[in-house]
Amino acid sequence: MPGSSLRYIRHRPVREERMDDVLFLIDEEGHAIHMLDTIGMGIWALLAEPTSVADAKSVLKTAFPGVSAQRIARDADALFADLDAAELIKHVS
Repeated sequence: MPGSSLRYIRHRPVREERMDDVLFLIDEEGHAIHMLDTIGMGIWALLAEPTSVADAKSVLKTAFPGVSAQRIARDADALFADLDAAELIKHVS
């Protein structure tokens, strides 16, 4: 998983397609489709600007008070790791 205090931003453009409560990131360069739920959509929106995993968790806890902190932490950690592995985000200074 990427470092909790490191800041990340979107690395390269992807096509975004929304269907109901799901956002699909279509990475034509990597020939992959990534499916994001509501929490994932929130993280993806935050990544338009440099953000850290810790900052994303904090914002999401406020934005989704009905979702447990454990789920937000688990989902955020997993999504940052997945996006980093797919090279859709990059570390910024």
